[in-house]
Parts: sequence; C-alpha cells; structure tokens
Amino acid sequence: MMRGVAMPDLIISVRRPPGAAEVRRVREAEVLLGRAAHCALRLADDGVSAEHLRLLRRDAGWVMVDAGSTHGTWRGDERLPAGTAVPLRDGEVLRIGPFVVEVFVDAEAGLTTNSRDTESIVRELAAAQGVQIVDAAPAGAAAPPRWTPLEVAALAAAAAGAGAALWALLG
Repeated sequence: MMRGVAMPDLIISVRRPPGAAEVRRVREAEVLLGRAAHCALRLADDGVSAEHLRLLRRDAGWVMVDAGSTHGTWRGDERLPAGTAVPLRDGEVLRIGPFVVEVFVDAEAGLTTNSRDTESIVRELAAAQGVQIVDAAPAGAAAPPRWTPLEVAALAAAAAGAGAALWALLG
C-alpha cells in the first residue's frame, strides 16, 4: 500500500500463438506464473518452468522476478536476469516459452462501465476470437462483474483484430 492509496491491480492477457487468449484481473500482492498446478496463472508447456515468473506488488509499484527458469523470461530481445526484481511497465509484453504475456497496470480500478451491453459486446467479440474471459467475481456472487476501461482495452488487445471492431461499436 502506498501512503494510504491502494496499489493498482494488474490485468494479464496470456496467449499461446496462434491460439486463444485468457484475460484475468489480478488483485493479489504476488502472482506466480508457471507450469506447476499451484501457480496462479498456469502455463502448461514443457518450455515453461514449474515456477517461472513472479509478479510482486511493492511500495514503488509492480516488479517482475524470473524465478530461475530454464528457458528464461523475455522482454523483447532481453532475457530478464534470474532472481532480480525488474520494474514492470504498463503494457509490458513478455515471452514465456510459447506464451505471449501482456501486463497492464490498472490505475483506473475505480472506474467502471455500467452498461451490460458493453460487457455483452466484449464477450461476443472475445468468443469470436477464441479469448477466454475469466471473471474476477466468484461464481454465485450477488453483483455481476463490471468492466473497467482498461479491462475492455486489454480484452480488445488480446482479441487480435477484434479491437477495431470493439472501438467502432463503442465509439
């Protein structure tokens, strides 16, 4: 927590080219990505270590730490050094084995859309592009999940080609 202000959530899009993507909001202070069943974001592939990458909430912001993976975590052409905390930038694109991981820092977590139509459009476009949406609200929750502008943008980016259609429909 930064001086009484809640740290922003993360929105993570995971895609295994050329397949479907999964988009998830993360509220925890630590997120483990890897092949093991206990990982918060499980990346099932032999090119991914059991515990591959940690995303950690710190006072100064989010950082990422390669957990000593065999094949590395890549940001562009740069392999992240194992065990070293590296600042996580909004819109970061990482490669972990065959997966492309996009990470968005949700600084607008308090802003929501009230339109169920918007959610319906997002879900239809996502489904058409093979994107699996994982709702943050537990099953059976009283209030349905609402989408922040950043979540809509992350879904559009993950939906590979559906983004333009989404903005045309919403604009």
